[in-house]
Amino acid sequence: MKKLDEKIILAGHRGDRRHAPENTMEGFRHAIALGVDMIETDIHMSRDGVVFLMHDAKVDRTTNGTGNTCDMTWEEIRALDAGGWFSPAFAGAKVPSIEEFLSLAAATPGLWVNWEFKDFPENCGREHAFACADKALEGIYRWGLQERSMLNSFSYEVLEYIAEKTKGEIPIHGQGVGDTCKMRGECTRPVTEYWQWACLYGEPRQLAAKENFDLCLGMGLQPCICLPDVMENYRPALERGCRMFTSDDPEQADRLLRELGVR
Repeated sequence: MKKLDEKIILAGHRGDRRHAPENTMEGFRHAIALGVDMIETDIHMSRDGVVFLMHDAKVDRTTNGTGNTCDMTWEEIRALDAGGWFSPAFAGAKVPSIEEFLSLAAATPGLWVNWEFKDFPENCGREHAFACADKALEGIYRWGLQERSMLNSFSYEVLEYIAEKTKGEIPIHGQGVGDTCKMRGECTRPVTEYWQWACLYGEPRQLAAKENFDLCLGMGLQPCICLPDVMENYRPALERGCRMFTSDDPEQADRLLRELGVR
């Protein structure tokens, strides 16, 4: 298995969002079947302490339910339909627990996981956010996935917490540097002390300027993007030093990266 710094990485953004509902086992399996190097997924914890995978802090957009994730029990969340909104073919798909996905990832040789911590202290309280992080990390270590994981968040507080817990054993991925920074909360230590990666953001859904890539690389961080899967984004991003492409359509992304000669 190649190390992260030895290749250009293709990550499925919440699985394969083009062909299956995001953050579902069906979507993850689609992405794996396409040969992605990594799955990017999002972590929340229910009111009664079960960690599960969903992007939003509300269940409204990607299920047939309504409500805040941190206010609902796991039984309530598990009862939701997480696929019918995407297509009738996926009606009845369930919100996956982290344990289900850990099992799949552990059984898929060479697959990396980019875990995004989405319970923010200012939204659900510090105790809840840190308990979610603790439980997720416990599962990652128990399944032996620490050597195939990356940890990311939009919260400085959460990233600082998980960096201290993992002591540099798992790469940390931040959300932007300089003009591209999308981080929230208070930063209490230089990010260069504990970040290894940063996603770069330009204007909405546009590629960040070359100087942002130069700044990122100058800080010793590996740049990545999450943008529409078109050559107009991929070619200049690669030329500017992008090391990871987080894709909503990994099938298309794979074609582009092959055309560019990096897969």
